[in-house]
Amino acid sequence: MPKSFLKRVGTIIVPEDEVCDELDVKDFTGEIANFSCNDEFEKVFGKTVQPPTDSTHLAVERLEANACNKRILEAVGEIRAEINLQMALYAIGRQSEGQDGELLVHGGANIFFIADDRGKLWSICAFFDLDQNGWVFDAYLVNDDPECWPEGSYVLLRARTIVFPQSPSAPASS
Repeated sequence: MPKSFLKRVGTIIVPEDEVCDELDVKDFTGEIANFSCNDEFEKVFGKTVQPPTDSTHLAVERLEANACNKRILEAVGEIRAEINLQMALYAIGRQSEGQDGELLVHGGANIFFIADDRGKLWSICAFFDLDQNGWVFDAYLVNDDPECWPEGSYVLLRARTIVFPQSPSAPASS
C-alpha cells in the first residue's frame, strides 16, 4: 500500500452560528486584515452570496509530497474535498491578522476546493503575505488549471465522519 501524501495536522470546528446566515463575501472580507485577491477570485466569488450551511468539522491536512489538484481530488474524492466559501472564510477569519493557529501564516499555501454559483470547482490558494501583512486569495478553475502545490502546503477538507452502527434493540421481556 503506498504511503499517503496527506497527513492530518489539525481540525477546525466551524460552528453552526458562524455559517447559518447568508454571507456577502464583500462584507466578510473587510474583516480580514489587508485582504487582496487575484482577478479570478474577484470575478467568480466577489459578488457571491453564500447560502446558509450546517456546522462542520474541517480537517487540516499537510501535503507530504508535491501534488496537483487532480491527485488530491482523486485521493479524497470531490465530496470530501469541496467546502463552501463560508467555511474557508471562517477558518481564515480565526487568524485574520496572521496570528498562529491551524493554518499556515509564515509562508506556504492553504488550499480550499470551492464550487462557484454554476457548480464549477475551483482551487483557492490563501496565503498570508508577510510583506503586505495580509491575506491573499488566488482562484484557479480545477478543470482548466493543472495547479500543483508544493510539499508542506495545507489542504482543508471535510473531516471524515465516523458512523457507528446502532445496536440492535433488546427483545421485549415478558
